[in-house]
Amino acid sequence: MQEETKLLSAVIGDVYDAALDPDAWPRALASISACTHSAACTINYHDISKGTALLAHEHGTDPHFSRLYVERYADKNPLVAAIMTEAVGDPKRVRDLVPSHAFEASQLYLEWCAPQRYDDLLGACIYRQAARVGALAVVRRVEDGRYSDDDVDLFATIGAHVHRSLSIGDHLALRRADASMFGSIVDRLATAVLLIDHAGWVLYRNEAADQLMSSQRLGRIVNQKLSLTGVDLQELVASVTRRRFFETAISGGSAERGIKLAAIAMSAGPPTRSNPIAIFLTGLPGSAKPSESFLKTAYELTPAEIRVAFGLLAGLAPADIAIASGLSIATVRSQIASVREKTGAGTTSDLIRLLSAASAPIVSS
Repeated sequence: MQEETKLLSAVIGDVYDAALDPDAWPRALASISACTHSAACTINYHDISKGTALLAHEHGTDPHFSRLYVERYADKNPLVAAIMTEAVGDPKRVRDLVPSHAFEASQLYLEWCAPQRYDDLLGACIYRQAARVGALAVVRRVEDGRYSDDDVDLFATIGAHVHRSLSIGDHLALRRADASMFGSIVDRLATAVLLIDHAGWVLYRNEAADQLMSSQRLGRIVNQKLSLTGVDLQELVASVTRRRFFETAISGGSAERGIKLAAIAMSAGPPTRSNPIAIFLTGLPGSAKPSESFLKTAYELTPAEIRVAFGLLAGLAPADIAIASGLSIATVRSQIASVREKTGAGTTSDLIRLLSAASAPIVSS
């Protein structure tokens, strides 16, 4: 009993260390895993309305499977909606949330849990707002046995301290709220915009940033953590904390011209470690192409008209667009005329200039 008390005290100490230093969360989660005899532990965030997930901190799960979860299975987890209805801090096992046979028949279990031999989960809601929920969770493999009532009681004690630690460090609620407000503004911009915390974890990225990162020319997002070619993120964060601003030029593989990176602190007051950082990437090859969502919202273009507009921006003649799309040249010309009318462009050259200018996100000082 004395050893268990010492182990629990060490876990609680690690949890509160992470309140002051977010980089210490992996160590804290490792302690939680050891104390609960679990194979892995995570602090995660789900937006049920969007079917997206952020694995804020992890221990024990293979990064390959973590990436798969975020990309493919976040919206297929039957436990998320169930835990959303539970009281904050109230721990639940799989069998407390959904019937075991239903969980074992789910796509998440068959394709994600079973290959890792994950058999039982114990989790508690630690943050909830509207359709967003944050949770602390541990998992056991088949050979570890399932969680008992005593395990649930122990996890309730640990979870309460994790909840307080996150509140003290302003680690989850403030970051996600700021990211959500910021995201509503930049979702329609054509310039790549990313929102990160001071440890380099990606809190938000818009469609243009997704397209940029998928090419891996300028950097990568691995397990929700950002790396940019030739950019020291620690130097970027330090500069933003001191001066509220960071600026540099980076190159992206075959890019023929410099790409400008600008980072700013997302706060009205003095920058602190709790303030997210916004990163803007401008001057990207092909960045003159606005997003489909922008063209649809700003000019009410149809999908067919958007494809024609993109063809013009790519330098294609109407005849080339007609061949590529399998349409008659008369139809393509009619669509171009419709786009010009909706955008107010007098000529096709004016239209191309207007659409190219539509991608500019900010005015340089």
